[in-house]
Amino acid sequence: MAISADGYQFDYDKAVPMEARPVSATVRGNLAAGLLMMAFAVVWTGFNILIGDALLAEPMPLPLVLIPFLAVGIGLFVYGLKLMLYRRAVTIGPDEVAIDQRHWFRTRRLAAALDEYPGVLRKKVTFRRSKRNEEAFLTVLKHTTRDLTVVLAAARDEAQGRARTEDYARWLGKPALEETADGFLARDPDDLDKPLAKLVAEGKIVSGYREGSTPPAEIKIEQGAERIVVSFLKGAIAMWVWTMFAGIAAAAAFLIIGFVTDLEAKVAGAAAAFLVLVGVLYGARRQMRTTRQILIHRDRLEFAEFAARESVVKHTVRLDEIETVRVAKGRYSGFGLYVDTDAGTFEAGAGLPKGALEWVRDLIVAAIATADGSEAQA
Repeated sequence: MAISADGYQFDYDKAVPMEARPVSATVRGNLAAGLLMMAFAVVWTGFNILIGDALLAEPMPLPLVLIPFLAVGIGLFVYGLKLMLYRRAVTIGPDEVAIDQRHWFRTRRLAAALDEYPGVLRKKVTFRRSKRNEEAFLTVLKHTTRDLTVVLAAARDEAQGRARTEDYARWLGKPALEETADGFLARDPDDLDKPLAKLVAEGKIVSGYREGSTPPAEIKIEQGAERIVVSFLKGAIAMWVWTMFAGIAAAAAFLIIGFVTDLEAKVAGAAAAFLVLVGVLYGARRQMRTTRQILIHRDRLEFAEFAARESVVKHTVRLDEIETVRVAKGRYSGFGLYVDTDAGTFEAGAGLPKGALEWVRDLIVAAIATADGSEAQA
């Protein structure tokens, strides 16, 4: 059963086999979901035509009221048909990738040399199923042309998804790719599972940090005898966003109180809007009183929050487990700092400017490189 998310179609049970090439795998559409959607579209359209039959006898432009409802029904029917017809067969040979994709009632073939693919990308996507938000971790043979990009496998677990990406990179002799703010970070097959410190020692990763450099305005550095404390002075959610939500709550309260005649409805609506307003203000106040931190020790990184005069550690990662540190686009907007390990990816600094996060990234890389020797100086 194909699942669609962020423009990718995948099936957990349809991985490309890692065997002697050529190998093939086929992902088909969701027949049951397509039929159900088409049936609903027919019922929806028929119901609206029946209800709006009287409107059709009225003079223009009153019958035009039916157009949006009929357009929804037609759109659902077309999408359901597309789900039923979807089929994508991928064949990976020694030197070429061929894709046979059904486009409505005909099949189109695409092909590209394997050398055109820069590497194997690990991609996290989100989708909604059974009224729940779910995540999938895809292994993608990346191409600059989206139609030639191939989903090699999908996993429900992040650690399994990362392991599969590395396995496919070795199988194809391609770099494993991680997304960054400037493109992709590539790790050669021979470097997979190497700790970051070793890659720095081999000169394959270079830190731009310089001892004594002034941190960006959004960053505060505290140098201790046993650790470096990196504090992010800007919250993950900008104050204008908090202000916008507060304004919407206040406007909703005004509309309810101003236009509802029933006294009980006025009281209930005003109370609900007030609670939303209080919740928004509480969230903004909590963010202002909480400082996100990264604590750099000689043997580990700690992701913490500082509030009420103490740091509360949320996650701990050993330095010898870290394979990459990168700046990439955030889940919703802006940028974030990502620390990748085989066990998972840890995010910090969401909402900060790209330049500030790159400065912290270089500091962490420099600290990891010198963890066994002299302590990194901030």
